[in-house]
Amino acid sequence: MRTLWISVCVAGLGVSIAGAQQVSPKEPVRYAGTERAPRVVARPPGMRLGLRRAREYALRAMTLDPENAEALGMYAHVCAFLDQDFETAKLYFDRSLRLNPNLCYIWALSAMTYCYLGDPDEALARLARYRDLAPFDPYFRVFETMYPIVLTFKGDYEEAVTVGQRVIRANPNFVNSYKAVIVALGHLERIDEAKAYVAKLLELEPDFTVSQFVKNYPIKKDTDRERFAYGLRVSGVPEG
Repeated sequence: MRTLWISVCVAGLGVSIAGAQQVSPKEPVRYAGTERAPRVVARPPGMRLGLRRAREYALRAMTLDPENAEALGMYAHVCAFLDQDFETAKLYFDRSLRLNPNLCYIWALSAMTYCYLGDPDEALARLARYRDLAPFDPYFRVFETMYPIVLTFKGDYEEAVTVGQRVIRANPNFVNSYKAVIVALGHLERIDEAKAYVAKLLELEPDFTVSQFVKNYPIKKDTDRERFAYGLRVSGVPEG
């Protein structure tokens, strides 16, 4: 017996839900949840290391059980966020949800892939499906972090700020919520309000820059990437 740690990075968001379970080396790896509220962190390179480990466990589980829907879904998310291989991600999300259409958190994770592809309406529909399946999800405060990002992709900047501020209060160490709010405030020309969020973001992620974001964040459409970069830039994030 040994302890396997699985880190799931949410919607390219950088949320690490760390949980442990005791499993046999021959047993398919399952999603590792915890009875306690998950610790939410989002700081590279730890986040990317967590994703690489999640991919390792998911691939192992898929080898042991090709119909392990949870493993297929986690592998899909890693393909989207870490590899920016969106078509492969869609394929594996589809297979996962065909095998088990009641996996609420896989619906939520898949929402972010469609967001990266530039389809925020589909992303919101998938998040709605997640809420329908798990209306009392104890981890909702974690998955709620997806909403300001999706709303920013959609161009609904006012709502992105409203939801994002609530998310930040619930998860003050989750960096990608700050980024979405900063982008939205930049487009709304509320620069003075954005400054406090920029300061906190740089405290949490000191090396964050516009150029780093443009290079690493999984956005398929150039127009979406330019919109995000503009919002960060005018709000005072260093160019890099």
